[in-house]
This record gives sequence, C-alpha cells and structure tokens, in this order.
Amino acid sequence: MSKVSEILRLSTQSLRKNSLRSWITSGIITLGITALIGILTAIEGVESSISKNFSLMGSNTFNIQNKSSSIVIGGRRRVKRFPNIDYREAKSFQKQYNFSEFCSVFLNVSFTSQAKYKSKKTNPNIYIVGGDARYPKVAGYQILEGRSIGDYDVNQNSKVVVIGQEIKENLFGAQKAIGKTITLENGKFQVIGIFKEKQSAFDFGFNRIALVPIELGRQMAKGKNNYTIGVSVNNIYELEQASNSSRALFRRIRRLPASDEDNFTVVKSDNVSEQLINSLSKVSLFAQVIGIITLLGAAINLMNIMLVSVTERTKEIGTLKSVGAKQSEILWQFLYESLGICLLGAVLGIILGVGIGNLVSSFLGGSFLMPWNWVIIGLLLSLVTGLIAGIYPARKAAKINPIDALRYE
Repeated sequence: MSKVSEILRLSTQSLRKNSLRSWITSGIITLGITALIGILTAIEGVESSISKNFSLMGSNTFNIQNKSSSIVIGGRRRVKRFPNIDYREAKSFQKQYNFSEFCSVFLNVSFTSQAKYKSKKTNPNIYIVGGDARYPKVAGYQILEGRSIGDYDVNQNSKVVVIGQEIKENLFGAQKAIGKTITLENGKFQVIGIFKEKQSAFDFGFNRIALVPIELGRQMAKGKNNYTIGVSVNNIYELEQASNSSRALFRRIRRLPASDEDNFTVVKSDNVSEQLINSLSKVSLFAQVIGIITLLGAAINLMNIMLVSVTERTKEIGTLKSVGAKQSEILWQFLYESLGICLLGAVLGIILGVGIGNLVSSFLGGSFLMPWNWVIIGLLLSLVTGLIAGIYPARKAAKINPIDALRYE
C-alpha cells in the first residue's frame, strides 16, 4: 500500500510541475465530454418533453386525414397528389362508424386569424377550427368555464365560439369572457366557453384555438374542402383495432380496389412523436461522433505530451531505478498521470455537460434529469483515453536502462 501511495505522490508532483500542459490536455478532454454529455442530456429532456406534449393531443385518439407524398420520376422529384377528404366522405364515415361513439368531423379554417374585442386584439396567429360536439374529446381539450359546442349549435349554425386560454387572457385579462362577443374573420361570435390550458413546452398553438360550429366553419373556410376525421377510444389497447377498422371503412367509402394503396392516412399522436424522436436520434449519433473524435484528438495530444515528459524526465527515471524502483512502478507512475489528467477532464466535462444540457432542456420545458448511463459511459471513455494515451509512453519509460538514463543530458 505504501508503494502505491508513493507512486501516486510522485505522479501528483509531476502533474503540478507541468500544470499548464496538464490543464490544456484536460481541457480538451473536458470539451469532448461536455459536448457528449450536454447534447445527449438535452436530447433526453427534449424527447421526454415531446412525449409529454403529444400525449396532450389524446393518447387514445387518431385522425384520418388527406395524404400527400413525393415521388422521383427520371431523377426529378414530383409531388403525387391524393384527393382531399371532402365533407360528404367525412360525414358518411361518421354515420357508419360504430366502433366508438367519439367520432368527430372538423375543418382547420385558419392558422393566421386575429381575434378582436373592443380595442383589444391578438396577434394574427389564432387557430380557428370548425368542429362538432365531439371535437374537444378527440382533440384532448377540457372545458374550464362555460360549455362547449353542442349538437344544437351545429344544427342551428349558431354564431358561438369556445376559445383557448391565451385568447382569453389577451382579450379579457382577469375579466369574465363568457357571454362577451368577439370578432373572428370579420364575423361576430359569442363566447360560450373557455378551454382549460394545455401545458406545452413547444408552441403548438394549443391555447390559441377558437372552436366554432362546423357549418359556420365551412362558410368561413371559403371553399376549402379538406376535412379531418378524429376518433377517440375508451381504452388505449383498442386503438390499433379501431384504427384498422377505420381504415377498412374509409377504403369502402372511397371504393378503393384491394390492389390499390390508401389515398388517405391514419395518424396517431404517438406515431408523430416517435418520428420526431427518431429524428433526434440522428442528432444523438452526431453528438457521440463529435465526442469520440474530440477524445481521440485528446488521446493523441496526451500521448505526445507524455512522450515529451518521458524524455524530459529520463534522468529522474534513472535515479528512481538506481534506488530500487521496479519497471512496473515506473509504468504505473506514468499511467496514473495519464489517467489523472483524463479523469479530471471527465469530471469537469460531466459537470458542465449536465448543467448545459439541463439548461437547454429546461428552456424547452423539460424537467431536470441526470443521465447516469451517459455519465458512466463518459467516465469509461475517459479512462480508455487515458490508457490508450498513456500505455506506450509508460512502457517506454519503464524499459529505460538506468545507466543510460543517468548519463542522459
């Protein structure tokens, strides 16, 4: 145990003597580990936030909507157009679908409208939806005040609206909004309800929604004919069966032959979040490559520094061997120095990486997390870097002939 302590003491003394070189090399290690841990921590936070936000859309819901794709013909990319879902098809589906009672037909009227009340007005980013009584259920909304649109409002084409929290706050502040009349698309609408706020890390416009009866929405859309069918099931385990039966029914409505592909698409909220998370995995891979390349560069730099150190300390090595130091003790002294530099860089890199990563995650609405798996991987990578960079110089130092070393100038 005393020999180990002595080796560690000599290694520490050597690092202090060459503190500038040690800190520079350690800084390169820190940079690599910070990039690796920081980006991956931020990505994990973003992934968690994405999953949470898309669950706000309703984990037991799916939409049937129009399909569009691009094809390559003769080396040129062209858009292959599919027919929009018209009102007749959407209503026919709603009438025939019996898997779930929560089937809604709605139309996205506008994403750039402005709401006004007296002298106050919102930014031109209001999301107007023409929907029916079942829309809030399939879209994952809850009523905070007042009521939602009912079948009576749809049948009578009532000029009523249910607004999101952001619209309410911008136009009414702390005042009561129920019963007041606002202007949307040059039309007057009475506010009958306020949607409960949806907490969202990303600006999906959840709280800037204005829901009007679908027949009124059709008039406001001015000929737009692209409807969406939303379905909600009671149990998430029924989701796959419900979406499959919906696909089969809509194919029958469109009279598609069995050999033809779907000319519409069934979209589940978890599918969208999975696609985004898969895209983030490419960023994660990029971060890993950056970290490994940086650590490889640090290993080469550290090896050169260690070789210079061996040359500078040749006489010291000869002195140690002449007083009885073994080859293994010399080897471990240099290895400890290499590992010490790398571990110092790793610790600093982990602290900075976790801090920066969580700062980005917090900015995007994610919660604090400690990526223990990447922390352990970062430490292991640093140890491997230290071994790779230190083993050759340490072996070279251990094999130095003590007589030649004492003569060295």
